[in-house]
Amino acid sequence: MSSALKSIRQVSEAFFQYTHVDDMIRHTLRAALEVIGADAGSVLLADAKSKQLIFHHVIGEVAERLQGTGIPWDRGIAGAVFSSGNPEVISTVAQDARHFQLTDISTGFHSHDMIVVPLKRHGGTPIGVIEVINKSTGPVNREDLDMLVVISAIAAAAIEQSKAFEALRMKDVQLQQAQKMEAIGRLAGGVAHDFNNLLTVIRCYSGFIADAVAQNEPVRTQIEEVLKAADRASSLTAQLLAFSRKQVLECRLVKLDDIISKSGSLLRRLIGEDIQVITHLQTDLAWVKSDPTQLDQVLINLAVNARDAMPQGGTLTIETAVTELDDAFVRNHPEITPGKYARLSVTDTGCGMDQETLAKLFEPFFTTKEPGKGTGLGLSIVHGVVKQSGGHILVSSEPGLGTTFTIYLPCAEPETEAVMSAHAMPPTACGSETVLLVEDEGSVRTLECGILQARGYHVLTAEHGKEAVRICQEHAGPIHLLVTDLIMPHMNGRELARQILLMRPTMKVLFVSGYPDETLTRTGVARNRDPFIQKPFASEALLGTVRAVLDKQRES
Repeated sequence: MSSALKSIRQVSEAFFQYTHVDDMIRHTLRAALEVIGADAGSVLLADAKSKQLIFHHVIGEVAERLQGTGIPWDRGIAGAVFSSGNPEVISTVAQDARHFQLTDISTGFHSHDMIVVPLKRHGGTPIGVIEVINKSTGPVNREDLDMLVVISAIAAAAIEQSKAFEALRMKDVQLQQAQKMEAIGRLAGGVAHDFNNLLTVIRCYSGFIADAVAQNEPVRTQIEEVLKAADRASSLTAQLLAFSRKQVLECRLVKLDDIISKSGSLLRRLIGEDIQVITHLQTDLAWVKSDPTQLDQVLINLAVNARDAMPQGGTLTIETAVTELDDAFVRNHPEITPGKYARLSVTDTGCGMDQETLAKLFEPFFTTKEPGKGTGLGLSIVHGVVKQSGGHILVSSEPGLGTTFTIYLPCAEPETEAVMSAHAMPPTACGSETVLLVEDEGSVRTLECGILQARGYHVLTAEHGKEAVRICQEHAGPIHLLVTDLIMPHMNGRELARQILLMRPTMKVLFVSGYPDETLTRTGVARNRDPFIQKPFASEALLGTVRAVLDKQRES
């Protein structure tokens, strides 16, 4: 076997020792230099985003100067070889009319000859170039050039394969993370359902007792504290669902600038006087559709995270702007669709994060804080709220250089959608209609029945869908309204409504659930289309919603 073939075989075998692209590149350059007896050179890889050839590895006198820098991929000698895909031998770099400023000159200044070979597999397109200079034994020969071309082809194939393996590994990591989030989300959804049933009972009965007790009675204060605790527990349930992206969002059209302006004084109290807060708000005319309470939570969590990264003080900068994300941006962020977005950036001057931390940043229960000083839910909640609002969140950070969280929320048109008002609840009124109440949780069924009967309604109760169908078949009089839990054994509320409406087409329907929005979607119920009330609710909310549904004329 000739020495050239032996060298090529050794190079090929060595590539199988490496799985990381950087290791591949270092080995490629060392092999190229050893095979033809050169002592300096560089490997440049193409960067599609900047359209540059980046010096990924350099050996020789100019290594420190060139490492990590880039040149336009259509300029200079390297750019010419990359564009044409053909190798070249340049005898005097300084006299070549194509040299790019001082880069090409400094690269091959002392060379007898400089060889530039496209880094590409056979029949493929270049992914970069290899430069070899300073051949100590004189001019290169044709065999040297041919060997470099072979090494280039082997290296390009190995690098591309390594990148493909890395992409597959990242997809596997993302899949595992998605499965983990899905499992936690299912658990959170089930817990929230049971918890919301309990809170419905606690809130309503506590409200009844409070209404029956005079304002000046000492026990009244104690009952009001129970009601406050129930409200806080309801908020806790929402946060539990937030990191799994399953929380119930009360979405309406809002302006980011208004949310930030209203939260300003609270943020300053939260983060302390040793941190300066700077705001640059430029989205005054832009609307987004989201839950304002949850957006408050996003801003607070990001501010607290920034505060913890600046224990000695620093600067927190909050900026908003309206931006158009084009196809070029989307190519680098395929999860984002092009369009008009309101951008929220939160930047701190803190300790920053390394790549390992960034990779786990939004995982639930992941925290860099000491035991007992962090739950690891804050950024997971942020991620969940942003995703459920149809938005995207990006993070840039380096150790010692601070962190920037950038959130993109799709802009909405206020003319096409009326702003929802939390105070649009119709006034509570008594009624005499017949209501079929279907609820599998006994304590909640008893509660709802009592609330409706106390206001004059005639109530028929059923524990599940099959019983409700039987009641509809046997009841001789009219039934004006079906109030049904959405998720029940044997038959869900949507299927129950479909069957009953075949028998009683004029009946109105009101859906009730303690599950998150995702469950509603799976059953075919939509908040913006179907009458719906979310557990936990107060008695007045139930009565007001029932009256509104009964009074609404059926759409043709």
